[in-house]
Amino acid sequence: MNTFDIDLFSLWAKTTDDEEFHSLILHLIDSAAVGLQLAHSERLRPDVQHWAHQTNTNIEYAPHWLSFITALHDIGKLNPYFQCMDCAPRQTQDFLIQQNAYQTLSSSSNDRLPHGFVSAAVLPECLDGLLASCKRDSLRQIQFILGGHHGVFPRPGDINNTSRHLKAKEDRAKIWSDARIQVTQCLFDIIHPQDNWPTLTKEDNASAFWLAGFVCLADWIASNSIFFGYQPDCDNLEDYWKQSNQKAKDALNKIRWTGYSLEKQPVIFQSLFSFSPRPLQEKIQSRAKDATKSQPRFAIIESPMGEGKTEAALFLHEYWRNERDQSGVYFALPTMAASNQLYSRTEEFLRRRHPGQEFYNLLLHSHVLLNDDYHTMRAAAIQQDGDNHSGVAAMDWFSQPKRGLLAPFAVGTVDQALTSVLQVRHGFLRLFGLAGKTIIFDEVHAYDAYMFTLFERLLQWLSALNCTVVILSATLPAKTREKMIAAFGAKKLESPNETPYPRVTLTTEDNQVECIHVPASQERKSVVRLKWVEDEYGEICDCLKTALREGGCAVYICNTVTRAQEVYCHCKQSFIDDEIELGLFHARFPMGKRFELETKFVTQFGKRRETRPKKSVLIATQVVEQSLDLDFDFMMTDMAPVDLILQRSGRLHRHKQYAKKRPKPLREPTLCIVKPNDSTDGPVFSAKFYDEYIMLRSWCALRDRTTIASPGDFESLIESVYGDLSEDADDRLRDAKVRSEEKINEHKSIANGITIKKPSSKNALSSWNRELDEDNPDVHHSLRADTRLTSPSLQIVCLASEDEKKLPQEGKARSEKVKQLISSSVSLSYFGCTNDLPEGLIPNEWKTHRILRHYRAVVFENSIYDADIKQLEYDPELGITIKNMIKEKEDGVF
Repeated sequence: MNTFDIDLFSLWAKTTDDEEFHSLILHLIDSAAVGLQLAHSERLRPDVQHWAHQTNTNIEYAPHWLSFITALHDIGKLNPYFQCMDCAPRQTQDFLIQQNAYQTLSSSSNDRLPHGFVSAAVLPECLDGLLASCKRDSLRQIQFILGGHHGVFPRPGDINNTSRHLKAKEDRAKIWSDARIQVTQCLFDIIHPQDNWPTLTKEDNASAFWLAGFVCLADWIASNSIFFGYQPDCDNLEDYWKQSNQKAKDALNKIRWTGYSLEKQPVIFQSLFSFSPRPLQEKIQSRAKDATKSQPRFAIIESPMGEGKTEAALFLHEYWRNERDQSGVYFALPTMAASNQLYSRTEEFLRRRHPGQEFYNLLLHSHVLLNDDYHTMRAAAIQQDGDNHSGVAAMDWFSQPKRGLLAPFAVGTVDQALTSVLQVRHGFLRLFGLAGKTIIFDEVHAYDAYMFTLFERLLQWLSALNCTVVILSATLPAKTREKMIAAFGAKKLESPNETPYPRVTLTTEDNQVECIHVPASQERKSVVRLKWVEDEYGEICDCLKTALREGGCAVYICNTVTRAQEVYCHCKQSFIDDEIELGLFHARFPMGKRFELETKFVTQFGKRRETRPKKSVLIATQVVEQSLDLDFDFMMTDMAPVDLILQRSGRLHRHKQYAKKRPKPLREPTLCIVKPNDSTDGPVFSAKFYDEYIMLRSWCALRDRTTIASPGDFESLIESVYGDLSEDADDRLRDAKVRSEEKINEHKSIANGITIKKPSSKNALSSWNRELDEDNPDVHHSLRADTRLTSPSLQIVCLASEDEKKLPQEGKARSEKVKQLISSSVSLSYFGCTNDLPEGLIPNEWKTHRILRHYRAVVFENSIYDADIKQLEYDPELGITIKNMIKEKEDGVF
């Protein structure tokens, strides 16, 4: 089947510097083969079925249609702009000269057309004889999909302009259109798609985005020369098609897309976790298995800390994997610290549940390089796979930028998921990675208005992409719950407050909403005594010493790093004659030190009582507020929003089984809150990043209380702060509310300006993509894909000398050096940091490195770095301290 009017084997797709090349027709066959094997894979089987249903495609023929559409992604390389490039193989140039079709083109970008856009423009011509059942809207959607396989969909004007420029350039040689038509017919004959064309409508953007991700993934794998080597021709294309399919199978196995089989087995809570379910877990198990009702797709679990929400979510994942064929899970958390801790738990769970299976659970956040558990697993992969190293190859493949969410199982920060709905390159590939999975969001109450706006758009897309979603929170306002239910597409709760807290909210396949009260387990019920202390360092230190007079472990949670450092220094001086072990934990330590401290404190204050200090105080910031399994006998905290106060209290007497082992004075859980300072206008809150309105209402809700009952008081406290403001509120509250609403609306507007359109919007593929930058801090905030609206943040690497900047050329030494540098890095955010830490501090050899390219190398001379606005000092005990730089002038003007 190699008889063509044109020598198609002389037309190239990819080449090397030494004149090796892979012909275009063979690359298209490779891509089709990868597409076919992906579509037949167990990992994508449920997604392919869903896509076939949504696009009115016969499920039997859907894999072949996906394969054929994938094959056409690079048909646009058959044009003079691409084939006549300077780097074209000599064989291609000679052939085109012989055909009188070779054109000398300048290297100017103005003399090029993106070949993806060309694929979109020429598609109607290529399919002219094959379009009998292809509707106009479907063809148009496929044009956009193929045109965007390099990360950005073309706009309608781009396709029209490409057609016009192409026509002008190709007028002198008919070879181009003939070649495209011959290649298309050849691919159609080899792949044999049957029945009718898939129906893609303008309103079903989820199917289109999924297909775009499918095509992109297949192209990436087929373009990898390790899997598909350079080959200019072959003897028989039918034979090559068979060989290419075998190569595709091998490639998918090497990256661990395939090669494991997670058999369906009974999902019984006790067999999953080796302990009896608590009331919350029992209720979820019984409801999930209630065959008389349609299966839930969306769950919100609201219960106090320690009730087992994580295990309940993992149970739902396993149950849905069995019953709904969900293809994997992504656990999205608000912080790296929370991700690190949960990674170990989920890894243990998955290995116990599926022993002997060679799949990989990925950890996704910006500093995964420093996570010891990840590298232990990586080493195990090498050992398991011997000399082939296919296990580590799989981890490395999925760990590349933009690919992490493609892994079947992963734990990471919520930012990874939120980025999928931002206007970034390859955003659709991230959505493709999430499609069909169970997505679990923990600590949702930590999202501000900006993040929550992105989250609502993400929920809309997850619903459209056949995902199941679990949301976990100890403290959730009713309005927030309503918004999430609506975003996922379920009907509104008629009486959201009638079902008391704790509760589980479920939405079913027919969009019905069910709210179930789940009484807290008896051992989790408690009454926390509230105490107040003046904001004076002496009183704070005395309060801590008094609390620990007979021993015990206390924590003081501060709202800022600077505050934590100051409190630590005062406590150190105050405790000089006491046998109190003092610790400090915040986010301004170098990453290696931070992970070391995290491990230390989780070990000291976790479940293992034998490692617990006899008398200690940990001074920390919000890094201990979420998801870390810590237990303290006594707690002090700065004033904060009420939901965060409740969240922090979850680290107080967390492990109830040790009640009798606590020092006698601390057997009653006590939370001491530092009072805000007074002024003529009322309380003054030092933490400016917390909304003044919420802080005022939190103060009003807490100031007269002496106790908080868990869980009995949680909902009333939350609603007293986040519910409607009473009519008799004072002027300061009313004014603060106006300012708060203005700020929230501003942040919502910013968030809406950088997200992709809703799944049901018309022409979402052709809407403008701003190609926001995902990781460059030097780009203006309006051009960045920020998942959090914070002050400018820069990554610095703390060095003692200029020589430490140098990178080895290659090999293990280079990798170890990069890890060492990242281990010495700190994220800094303060007004003026971009001025103090300019882009010029990035060494030239770092600028081309995938990880280091945005890191500033900062040399601390005698532990000091003097900038224009701030002075940075590195102290191994305190971390990075930031002080104002006062430059005095003779006239006294600073």
